[in-house]
Amino acid sequence: MTRGFSLIEMMAALVIASIIIAGATGAVISINRFVVDTSRKAVVLDEAKRLEEYLISVAQGAGGGAVRPNAAVLIENATDPAPPAIAPATGGMGCRAISGLPDCDDAQQGADRLTLMTNLTGFPQCAVTGTTGVNLNVGAGSGACCLNDASGGLSSWDGMQAVIVGSAGTASVALNSPNASGGNCRVVAPPGQGSGVLPTALGSVGFPATLVVVQASTYFVDRTTSELKIWNDNDGNGNAAPDELTVVHDAVHDLQLAPGYDGRPSDGILDDRAADDDEFLFNNTTDALFPGNSNFSAVTVSQLTTLQIGVVVGTRSEISGGNEIQLLDRAAPITTPDIYLAQTTSKALLRNLAVFTQ
Repeated sequence: MTRGFSLIEMMAALVIASIIIAGATGAVISINRFVVDTSRKAVVLDEAKRLEEYLISVAQGAGGGAVRPNAAVLIENATDPAPPAIAPATGGMGCRAISGLPDCDDAQQGADRLTLMTNLTGFPQCAVTGTTGVNLNVGAGSGACCLNDASGGLSSWDGMQAVIVGSAGTASVALNSPNASGGNCRVVAPPGQGSGVLPTALGSVGFPATLVVVQASTYFVDRTTSELKIWNDNDGNGNAAPDELTVVHDAVHDLQLAPGYDGRPSDGILDDRAADDDEFLFNNTTDALFPGNSNFSAVTVSQLTTLQIGVVVGTRSEISGGNEIQLLDRAAPITTPDIYLAQTTSKALLRNLAVFTQ
């Protein structure tokens, strides 16, 4: 006669089976989490690369017309303790204080800022003969006044950003209240979006000069919200209003910039060894504060040819989150709990240099 299982034996078998099933289920869950984590890491690296390609593209288009790229690529370095100054001997390339933007200095946010100025070809380049008070005196164009020659007419100049290029330098201005009546051809020109990095004093550029209307865009990272944003000073008042800010990407944790100057020596080849004696500024933590200073004493801003851009993009990850990233000259690594950070860096050759003789 066949003997059946006792109650104790059946219970033991059920316990063993439950342990095996729980282990198998846990393994499946772990494998699934690993697959999801790996997929997220691949996606965020792809996002970082696409964001990098976008920034490289817009940086390559900086300048144009009479504006050299060295006057159209404005960098604020988060680890530079010296605030921006027009005379290199008296200041560095640190962060400006701009109402409405987060501080970018290392103690606060630690991400660099990039302002790009791109020639707007819908506006003519106007000759500037001098100044009358806060007004630029603009030369005649094909019409009674060059300010009439834009496709939108005289009013289309109002509120635009511009760069004044003269024999002695450049200046960043906003354009207000253009006037072509009574034989006048003038426009009020208060400080523009490049104020604090470029000069704004109208008489500093040297006359005759050229007025070039530009699209001025400041790229910055707000690390409290992990967003890369653009500021366009549409009203020309130097403050960043909420309606002047545009979100480019909502998972960016860092932006670092390293300009390359072909000046040690000037031979058409840029030396990049992440060292303080190569030709890139801010690609390591012991570099000089600005061209013309310290180990960059023989370099001038006009020798800018290349911009290295580094970005960090993040995604939620309970497995790989909390990793550390330290780009270029950032003083210390950044890390965010449960966020996996992916980094990428590329170099933009400033293509508008081709229209100038170096």
